[in-house]
Amino acid sequence: MSFGFKNIGHFFATVAADIVKGARAVGGVMMKVGKSETEIETITSLFFPQAVALERGAFALLGLAAQAVSEAGDAAAVNGLNITLDQQLVADIKSLIQAIEEYAKSVGTAKPAVGK
Repeated sequence: MSFGFKNIGHFFATVAADIVKGARAVGGVMMKVGKSETEIETITSLFFPQAVALERGAFALLGLAAQAVSEAGDAAAVNGLNITLDQQLVADIKSLIQAIEEYAKSVGTAKPAVGK
């Protein structure tokens, strides 16, 4: 049986989630031995240098989406929703996309073709 991705969004979400899981596992071990957040971030960055930026970016996007959905109320469920990202967040996401693609390639995960 072969695992495939539904689309490019599924690819990025899956690979990013795996990266965060790995980084959190390392961080969890460090928490058990009483280390501070800075030390945990240092250790997790050994696993994936952009792990901290990835987690912060994911939560930033979640926050934007949650705010937009809350403000739109029921209209979001009916009409869908668009979210505006500022220039810096777009640049940060582009950087993370490249890092995730490089990580996926290094562990043998194939990126699907971009669909239209």
